[in-house]
Order: sequence, then C-alpha cells, then structure tokens
Amino acid sequence: MYVDFLDELGSGVAPLSAADIRDDLGVAYGGIALILLVAPLLLSMLVEGPLLLLSDRWRRDRVAAICVGLMGVFMVSAACARSAWLLALAFGAWGSAGGLGCGLSQALLMDAHPDARERWMTRWTLMGALGDMATPLLILGVASLGWGWRAGLGLAGGLHLVHAVVLARVRMQPVSACEPEGAEPAERPLLERLRAGLRDRELLMWLGACSLCCLLDEILVAFGVLFLRDELGAPIETQAIAFAACGVGGVLGLAVTEWLLRRVDGLRLLVVSSIACVVVYVLWLQLHTIPVSLVALFLVGVCVAPLYPICAARAYAARPGQAGLVAAIDQLFAPVSLLAPLLIGLVADGIGIVVALALLLLQPVGVGLVAVVGLWRQRGGGRA
Repeated sequence: MYVDFLDELGSGVAPLSAADIRDDLGVAYGGIALILLVAPLLLSMLVEGPLLLLSDRWRRDRVAAICVGLMGVFMVSAACARSAWLLALAFGAWGSAGGLGCGLSQALLMDAHPDARERWMTRWTLMGALGDMATPLLILGVASLGWGWRAGLGLAGGLHLVHAVVLARVRMQPVSACEPEGAEPAERPLLERLRAGLRDRELLMWLGACSLCCLLDEILVAFGVLFLRDELGAPIETQAIAFAACGVGGVLGLAVTEWLLRRVDGLRLLVVSSIACVVVYVLWLQLHTIPVSLVALFLVGVCVAPLYPICAARAYAARPGQAGLVAAIDQLFAPVSLLAPLLIGLVADGIGIVVALALLLLQPVGVGLVAVVGLWRQRGGGRA
C-alpha cells in the first residue's frame, strides 16, 4: 500500500522543483514540460500493458519489490543527472518502473482481499493522497536546510530503496490461494484471456468510469486556480489555501469512505457521492465569493473521494483472479488522461473558464450513471 504513497511523493518532488531544475540545467518551459510530464508517461504507455498482462503468471510480490528498487535507483540517477537529456531518461525509466510497481502492488492487494476490495482500494488511494500532502513538506524541509532539488530527489529515491528492502522480506498470499470460485485460470493463452477481457462489458464499464476520475484531480487544480484568479481575483495565497482545503477534504473523505464501506453497499455510496459532488461543484461555480469557494472546494474533495477507489475495486471484481489483465486493459484508457487537459484548455480559450470547468462534471455524472447501471444489474435487471 505504501508503494502509492512513494509514487505520489516521487512524482511531486520534481514538478515542485521545476524552477530550480530549469535554472540549473538551462532548459526552457517546453523542455521542463517534456522532462517532468511527458517523459514519465511515454515509455510507461508502451511497456506497462504487456508486462501487466504477463504478471498474472509471475510472483508479483518479488517483481513489485524489484520495481520499487528500480524506482529508487532511477530517482537517485535523476538527482545525479548533469544534463536535461539524462534527466528526461531517468524520469522516463522511473515512470515505467513506477507504473509497473504500482500496478503489481495494486493487483496483489485486490487478489489477496477479494471480499474487501473496495475498502483496500480506498486505503490505497488514501496513501496516495497522503503522499501528495507529504511532497511539499519534503521540499520545505530540504529548502530549510539550504539544500537543492537534487537533495529532494535523492531523499525520495532513498525512501524508495528502503521500502524495496521491506517489500523483499514480505510474502503476500498467493493468488491461487485466495482466488474466488469462478475465476478463470491464468494459464489460459494470453491472447485468449485478453480477448475475453475486451469482451467483458462489466469490466470495460468500470474501467471507463475509472478513466473519468482524472477530471476532478490535477485538471481541477490547474484550471481551478485560474478560475479563482480570473473570476474572483483571489491572490496566490488564497488559491493555495483553497486547494489545500480540497486536498484535506479528499483525505477526510477517503477515511470516512473506508469506515462507511463496512456498513453501506459500495454502489449505493457511489450514487450518493456522485450526486453530492455535482451539487457542491455547481454551487462552487455559481456562488462567486472566496469564503464560499473555500468551503465548497473542501466539500468537493470530500464528495469526490469515494469515486475512484470504488470504481477501481469493481473493475477488479469483474475479473476475479486476473488483476494483471485488468491493469493491462486499463492502459487502453490512458489517452483519456492525456487528451482531457488539452480539450479543457481549448474550451477555456474558446468559450470561457467557467464552461471548461463545467465539463469536469462529466466525472460525477458519468460515474453516477455507471453506479446506477451496476445497481440495476446487482438486482438482476441485466447481465455483464
């Protein structure tokens, strides 16, 4: 579970140090975007899918430990890079190792706890949220000691290496021992398993819902700060406080979600959360005052928190014992997270920032509709 904490921590250190990296290596804005944002995604998109598909036949605990160790090695290599190209190469390799390590670790959790997938997925997401919150604290600590961006990357890499040693000493329960009745054997030919997964409408429905969960995340932050500045005239300090409140709301929402899932059906919670998210988000867009924005963004964070973990858990439940296959097919939806910011930016330029932000309602509306369909099927009204 701590793999996602380290992944979010590591992915945030470099962007928060972007100005220092630019000045030290002498690269332009476009170069920074290539190094910090594009490089970690490009290579991982090519290699993660096939490797995750094969992972249903591996000892995932061993391979996950190796991947986390490689993440640490590549992060330390990035800290030592003396040119922009070497830094881009290191971040690209780190992104690939991180994607595979997170995918394998998540698959381990889902197959090891088939009766509590939603709760464990919520805990996984909570650890990622805590990693996001820890990143600025790490940067602040490094800066207070008078160290630079290389020290921040080096410390993050060291944490990866320490956790890799811990993972190497842990033995998770084999998938075969906890595989639920009706799960398909991993020994089936890869192409046959892939075709079966691609024909599974239940799986594709939930993975599609998962892909929508990129909207009320970094995209909301990027365009939300522009909304606060351009529409409300909020200074940068207020912008930071507003989205810090949203982040705190997300952590609180995940903690409450984990508690509620012991008592409430996940699909019902998903429907209620989606409706509540739509209501508070619309209020945020309509009531143009800074105090209301602070409260509304906090509530958006609370309401949006259950959406991704429950959708992801339902996707894994659609193909029991085949978490690697699920993670591999999920890569087919990766272009959504790449194209969505571009589309939102074009709408903001052409029509306006409020309309662009309104498009982000596709996440709670889409997830809510999928949850309603899931409830209907759960009651026997349809089949996957």
